[in-house]
Amino acid sequence: MVKLIPIANSVDVLALLNLKPVDPTILHQVERYHSDVVSSHEWRSSDEKKLFRQLRISNPQEFRLRIIATQLRQYVDEWLETGLSDDGRETLELRSWIRAPRALTVLEDYASKQDPRLRFRRVPAEFVVDVGSSEDPWQTSAITGLLDPIGRAWREVARLLFGLVTSDWGSRLCKCRYALCGRYFVHLKPRRSYKHGTFCGNHQMAWTATRQVKERRHLARSALIDLAATELLKMRINGPHWQVDRQRKIQLAKDISAQIRITDFAPFGPARLSLTWVTRNRQEIERRRLQLCPNSSERITANQWPSFLSP
Repeated sequence: MVKLIPIANSVDVLALLNLKPVDPTILHQVERYHSDVVSSHEWRSSDEKKLFRQLRISNPQEFRLRIIATQLRQYVDEWLETGLSDDGRETLELRSWIRAPRALTVLEDYASKQDPRLRFRRVPAEFVVDVGSSEDPWQTSAITGLLDPIGRAWREVARLLFGLVTSDWGSRLCKCRYALCGRYFVHLKPRRSYKHGTFCGNHQMAWTATRQVKERRHLARSALIDLAATELLKMRINGPHWQVDRQRKIQLAKDISAQIRITDFAPFGPARLSLTWVTRNRQEIERRRLQLCPNSSERITANQWPSFLSP
């Protein structure tokens, strides 16, 4: 049996992925600086210090880690997104590095510069392959040697990405799809797919609750639109002219508010509607009025509320 010695562990990779990323504008300046260093075949610490002063970087070491984190996140996100469907479903086994061209280029370039070594270990008895060791000639570039810290950060991104791909935990790497989180984590026992994407343990319930609130608000707004259209029919409105009639819209808001007070609507929407609400939703109300006109089979009465609003 031949075993590949891990060159990156999940703890280190997750710690980097969950660092605050560098602002894209700043990252672009750093990339331009490094491109100049490579093209000139010369690196001077004074130039890098000048760059950090211009960018107002107070902690260079932390900044370099954030550079690694930002680049690594870009490649990982590109790969993770290959498992997402248009309907929001996330299927882990559909992820493909082949369909992540930027990340694939980095991996191919890194692999082409490796000189793997096969060794035999007695305890336990097995063959092991060393890849990406500190003596790797790719790590000691002829251009900048070990002097260019920014260049080393870029090379570290490639090493960590390769370590992720060849690890036994990389396939279980996930990203929390809760809008306010976005944390990366390794799922212990992932399912084949997730209808609404993967969520960390802290936000699965929070996302479900948020979705339910949004659905109720959508239903409540639709019910108000229906009620507004019905009130217009009661007023015998037979055209769109009411939309520019301020007094008519004020009266409509009062009539809707009166209906709200005698229903079980309060937990799901405002107890009193304003002229602003009517104006903002006037086009949808008019479309609904046309659907509910006397000649339409879809006409409803004021007390025909959706079931979730019924007393």
